[in-house]
Amino acid sequence: MVLISSIVFIIITSCIGVYLSRNVKTVKSYAVADRSLPLYISTATVFATWFGAEAILGIPESFMEHGIVGIISDPIGAFICLLVLGLFFARRFYRMNVITIVDFFYNRYGKLIEILVGIAICLSYVGWIAAQFIAFGHVFSFMLDGSISPQAGILLGAAIIVLYTFKGGMLAIAINDFIQTVIIFTSLLFMFFIVSNMAGGPVAVWDFAVDTHRTDIHFDKDYPNYTFLIGIFLSMILGTIPQQDSFQRITSSKSEKVAVQSTILGALVYLFVTMIPIFIVLAATKIQLESGNPTPDDFNLYIVYFVKDHIPAFVQVFFFGSLFAAILSTASGTILATSVVLSRNVLGEFFRGEANLLVVRITLVLVTLFVCLFALFSQNSIHQLVEDSGKVTMVVAFFPLIFGMFYQRTSYVGVLAGIILSTVVWLSMISYQNWNDVKLSIAPEVVGFIVSFGTIVLGSFFFPDGAKLKHEITHHRHIRG
Repeated sequence: MVLISSIVFIIITSCIGVYLSRNVKTVKSYAVADRSLPLYISTATVFATWFGAEAILGIPESFMEHGIVGIISDPIGAFICLLVLGLFFARRFYRMNVITIVDFFYNRYGKLIEILVGIAICLSYVGWIAAQFIAFGHVFSFMLDGSISPQAGILLGAAIIVLYTFKGGMLAIAINDFIQTVIIFTSLLFMFFIVSNMAGGPVAVWDFAVDTHRTDIHFDKDYPNYTFLIGIFLSMILGTIPQQDSFQRITSSKSEKVAVQSTILGALVYLFVTMIPIFIVLAATKIQLESGNPTPDDFNLYIVYFVKDHIPAFVQVFFFGSLFAAILSTASGTILATSVVLSRNVLGEFFRGEANLLVVRITLVLVTLFVCLFALFSQNSIHQLVEDSGKVTMVVAFFPLIFGMFYQRTSYVGVLAGIILSTVVWLSMISYQNWNDVKLSIAPEVVGFIVSFGTIVLGSFFFPDGAKLKHEITHHRHIRG
């Protein structure tokens, strides 16, 4: 029954995408849903984009292994990022009136920086999308008792996601996000009350977390010190601000007021709902230990095994429905974001005018194939893949965006030098760590972040070229219609 219900849910999701594709005629309607989403759907898209496989599988696993340190970046950093976006960036993003956030870099700095930032943003999504594919593959294989391999499940999940995203674009994603958000919220809340009752109530579960020192701050080989912790915390907050998926949700709203409200509401819903899987895994561990049963060394799929072994079948239907909903919503949104940026801002130079709808759709398929290969060979955990995704944009794109938006004297030379130098320093430190199998006392992305700031400031001071830049850019990109 559980498997059949999950398959039916996936089929319905795909059909919605195909049905809504009837109204998709332009890149604008495909990428930002004609800027038409009302508050309730816009809020759902913000929440559903961030609430992916890592929220149900990866974040609880990280908390169980590392305690409070393991969730500093996500969900805590992610929650703060969404608040910052809503309070300080949503109105400005909406008023830019462009399809992608990388269009802003083109309008402000020109083609070369547009391409460099576009590449960085596309690369940052690879791990995030791969995490969703990996989760889908492992869960689907588990539900079929190993009848298909996790690798085959990865390919199946990718095909399903491409089907409804390819046809319907942002509108299909938004409608599905709303449906999936309702499923996620109701099913996890249902699970919360059942598991809480089995474990003796929320207070007993909290006491268990305190007694097992999971509320303490302690370091290990994955999180060796405070500077490293600050690095991953900042990469989630600052590295996610110059991202296309967040920008896409904001600019798809029907007004800038809706954009602000939906982002803040999405942040609050995200933090609340993300705490439920953590609670469920904590409660499940308490139940297992009190029953004399061992707990696993790897908590990645622990919640899945516990639900199958201890939860009534009708509740399993809701749980697995919420899990697949989380995976599909996040993967579809991030694939669309990557494809639009890649086709429009990176490869757009190869097309006359701007990339059309067919080019965007073909790029979407190619991106999916590439990420599938990455997912098949990746050895990182789901949470690690998502945690790493914001580092590249924090180093490469954050300060060029901030200075470009708020400081008129920012120069082309300063930004270009900042992108190149910060990237070289960051990658050199990562290479040193990997070659010597050590963790440096300061996170590489923090050093790259500082280098980016300093280089842009000094470069803009010594090489002011605002007038030259305005002369070189003959036209700006804006949404038409």
